[in-house]
Amino acid sequence: MIITKRPIIGRIVGMLIMQLFFLSTVYAIAFAQSAQNQSKNNSSAVLISNNPISALLSIVIIIVLIIVFIIIHIYDNKLKMVRSIKDAQIESKTKKIPMGVLKYITIRITNNQTTSTLQNYQQMLKLDMSYYKKYINKDMGNMLFFDSDGKIIKSWLESYSKKDLSNMVFWVFINSQINASSYLDINLGFLAMDSKNDDNYGIAPNITEKYGSMDNGSSIFDEYWNFGLNYLQSEWLNSSKCDYVLNKGLKINGGSVYTNECMYNPSNYILEASVRFSYMHDVAASGISISGSRHMGDANAITRPAVMLLCNSLSKKYADLTVLASNGAEDGKSFNIQNEHNMYKINYDKDYIFGISATQEQLFEYINYDMRSSVYAVMGGTYYIILGDPSAIESRDNPILPISFNWIRIRKFLPNNEMPKTEIIV
Repeated sequence: MIITKRPIIGRIVGMLIMQLFFLSTVYAIAFAQSAQNQSKNNSSAVLISNNPISALLSIVIIIVLIIVFIIIHIYDNKLKMVRSIKDAQIESKTKKIPMGVLKYITIRITNNQTTSTLQNYQQMLKLDMSYYKKYINKDMGNMLFFDSDGKIIKSWLESYSKKDLSNMVFWVFINSQINASSYLDINLGFLAMDSKNDDNYGIAPNITEKYGSMDNGSSIFDEYWNFGLNYLQSEWLNSSKCDYVLNKGLKINGGSVYTNECMYNPSNYILEASVRFSYMHDVAASGISISGSRHMGDANAITRPAVMLLCNSLSKKYADLTVLASNGAEDGKSFNIQNEHNMYKINYDKDYIFGISATQEQLFEYINYDMRSSVYAVMGGTYYIILGDPSAIESRDNPILPISFNWIRIRKFLPNNEMPKTEIIV
């Protein structure tokens, strides 16, 4: 693979450093031998006193060697960065590069499991892009993923560290299967600084200057909503007592917003939502729930648990997130399989990602991709998604802890719920 060559000045500096290191080492060895010969007839104290210039020169040599090692280390790190950037104009002679790509890096996705990934799935990429920030424009919109054949890969930027780009989280749609104990290499290309994204590259609605202006989540995930319109999308209904606002997302102050049909299967997919809570005193709990019925408990049979991730205000600093899972009620008795299970302290006005998924016999709940709780539960069929008050269609007009949604998505559940590892390679 052709890589960007080091600048001429850099090569000269490198040669000088190596020559200096070589000469210093040779002199140090020669001086040590000379000092050893003299020490046969003189004590060390006499040697130093009689040869002050030689003693000073020894100290200088040691200092020079230390400086040389430091310079080599710094230079080597910079060289690694240079080697990880490929010049698309040079590579295009031997490799297929999408039009407009000026530079690119290669990313390796490694499947360490004993089973293959799915044929089509969403892959998370956690990348330290601090070395490459000079190639990225202010809007984060001049990047493009592509495979070894130059075919564009759809992607979505979820979040990033505005300070130094050290923690960028991308999602890419992989339409091929990565075999067990194998890997797949893809590329991230940098376009001109004044380039704008298209449908193939998108950014989460809450991290763009204009909410949702560069969002393409619906082309990446199996189901996706960003609530960027001034009306509820056709898949969603609201309770008669619902108090909600659509302004840079969906904010619910009372009642429920829920899907008009069962559309989430926890056994094959993960439901995730970007949520934020605001403080209000003396309110009912709110959050995200799934249920086999919009009456919550009315038709939740033994194999159709209702699952709730709910927050209630405990202080002006934070809310307490609890999870509940219930198989419904029979003869006035509640069949709770998970009840008031404390999970996390939620700070107000901060974004969190809540998640729900399941295998055939295990239910999982997540916060920011960390599995926080699990319980035995037989999950079957599809479920309604309920936002705000978990009682859905039966919601009353009492206020709830205000909750806002930046986006909601449904994506593939990977084998053993393990995401393949990623790294930038040279």
